[in-house]
Amino acid sequence: MQFWKPLQGLFFMIQFGENISWLLPLLIFSAGSSVALYFFKPDGYSNKVRIGLAALRFVILFLIGLFLLDPLVKYVSSEEEKPLFLIGIDQSESILANKDSSQIKELINSLKENVKTIDNVELNVIGFGNEAVESSTFSEKGTNISAYLKYVDDNFSFRNIAGHVLLSDGIYNLGVDPDYVDLKTKTPIDIIALGDTSKRPDQKIIETRYNKIVYLGNKFPIHVSIQSNFLKGKSSVLRINSSSGESFTKEYSYNSQSEILKFKVEFEAKKVGIQLITVQLDEIDGESNTVNNRVVIPVEVLDAKEQVALIYHTLSPDIGAIQKVIAKNENLDVDLINISELSIDLMNSLKDKYNGLILYQLPSTTNKINANLLTAIYSSELPTMHLVGKQVNINQFISLNPGIAIKGNRSGMVNYTTGGLNSNFSLFNLPKESASIISEYPPVQAPFGEYVFKGKSSTVLFQKIGNVQSEIPLWTFVEFNGKNSIYVMCEGFWKWPLAEYRINGNTDLFTNLIKSSIGYLSVKKDKSRLRVYAATNYVNSEEIVLKAELYNDLYEPINDPNIELKLIKNDSLNYEYSFDRSEIGYTLNMGALNAGIYRYEAKTNINGVEITKSGQFSVSEVNVELANLEANHNVLFKLSEKSGGQFYLPSEFQKLTSKLKSQTFSSILYNQVNFRDLIDFKWFFALIIFLLGIEWLVRKREGFL
Repeated sequence: MQFWKPLQGLFFMIQFGENISWLLPLLIFSAGSSVALYFFKPDGYSNKVRIGLAALRFVILFLIGLFLLDPLVKYVSSEEEKPLFLIGIDQSESILANKDSSQIKELINSLKENVKTIDNVELNVIGFGNEAVESSTFSEKGTNISAYLKYVDDNFSFRNIAGHVLLSDGIYNLGVDPDYVDLKTKTPIDIIALGDTSKRPDQKIIETRYNKIVYLGNKFPIHVSIQSNFLKGKSSVLRINSSSGESFTKEYSYNSQSEILKFKVEFEAKKVGIQLITVQLDEIDGESNTVNNRVVIPVEVLDAKEQVALIYHTLSPDIGAIQKVIAKNENLDVDLINISELSIDLMNSLKDKYNGLILYQLPSTTNKINANLLTAIYSSELPTMHLVGKQVNINQFISLNPGIAIKGNRSGMVNYTTGGLNSNFSLFNLPKESASIISEYPPVQAPFGEYVFKGKSSTVLFQKIGNVQSEIPLWTFVEFNGKNSIYVMCEGFWKWPLAEYRINGNTDLFTNLIKSSIGYLSVKKDKSRLRVYAATNYVNSEEIVLKAELYNDLYEPINDPNIELKLIKNDSLNYEYSFDRSEIGYTLNMGALNAGIYRYEAKTNINGVEITKSGQFSVSEVNVELANLEANHNVLFKLSEKSGGQFYLPSEFQKLTSKLKSQTFSSILYNQVNFRDLIDFKWFFALIIFLLGIEWLVRKREGFL
């Protein structure tokens, strides 16, 4: 019966816990009440009837008392786990792209039917592409065998696995080499190797190298590498076309059966925005695969040449060192401004022209400067790099600059110190061996004292006196009150690139330090109330997810208003979407889109005020699955060998089915100890009612009522 199911284990036991001390009083009470009811009342009934009714009443009272003591019932239940047979099927597009595609589905169905005929076995079929999938349409745009193996390990490593068969062509284009995967599931993996391993006449684009971001008016290189197989003596044409109108054509020939050709072409960034550049190879007669003849690459053109104003009161070799680095970067300009030529009105206009300021030795101890002009300079919203040496009036510098405090300084006193690299610095990357190069830099003069920076600071170089590195900053990046600042607390660093060139034959470290510092000044803060976050480029096989943030007048995040988005392609095709609210922002999943350049405009309304945000992104057509159709059976063979399984070709399918039919698999029986409250057993109530009914009938028949 169903109510006995909880007791179908080997045994059960009632546990009373702290209430066990009441068990003896319960027995005495039940026995005493039963005897008193049926033996201390002279009524002429037989002792046999009295004993039977007393025993029945004792059981009833005892059972009711058990409920009041709230005991637990301990019992053991048994669960049978049948053996599980796994079939992993590569669902990528390359599986059906070969000549044997018509036989593959028949082979898979035959394998499933053979497994189903095995006694006492459950079948679990797992498809995979980029990850484990439920579909069986062979439409996945990528193959990640290592992700499939990890999925099996995570979900089945502790299961009773009877067998595991994997069907794939071995072409993986995502994840790591399956040979590097540490298999937790110890079941041997039998492989059915699909696809064609033969090499066929083909040419393909194997590499394109280019700058993803270029600046308007600059020329940028595109490097293209082409590989050929069995096309000796054949010719083709390389065509490179930009959506901005530029084009390049080059005819070439193959002189050997296996060859790699490399080309370099320069285009000019003529139009701001995203340009799609198509690299195309003309088809050759007899070529087996033309999908890999075409690649589309996105290049973002920015009109964002950074301009910096360097304000000084006297020229110095340090200024020359900075100028030399900036002159090598065509996207950076520096204008030297003598403070004697600067007025308050001119200073206020600088923010419209420049991205940042460099202040050299200001305010000066030797050159008296108008106090109002200095106040205008230091109150500017432009990010500022302060070059502080012995000529700086430290007291005036501190009073003008709320972001720094200097303790123990005496005007004109300096430390002769070298630089020590902060190993925990992570604001930007520095060349390898930076620490050893910096240790060879000559000493510089640093203002005496201890420096304390307000806000968020990150120091790249500390003062190093002799062989002891202190915690006194030498070159520090600070963000305070929403403004980026850099404090270079030394002079004489013009000697550093000379020493570096003498040691290494280049000035990479010093150049990187100056360029990254200027870049830190040029970082623009987004102060818009509606912000939309999108990547510059997506591929046509991935879901495109945009995120948005909305802020009120106090720049507190809100997500009450609706945000609508209009997506425009080729100035004609329009799509309209609504963002979904997330915990503190918004998200929009537009799914996969066709290749092309898209413009978007997000719009919302806060208290009657319309706020908009626009931008653009591109979608590239990428099909890595069909770009390479040469099956990689070596990967599959090593996987089967590593796991202890067998390797089969489709023509050897009967060997696998014979192996399956010859095997027997056993279930595993798991025993589990369980605890339940006695009150959970409904049949116990039924038993008490049943016993009460019997007692009532006997008492009725014998005349006790």
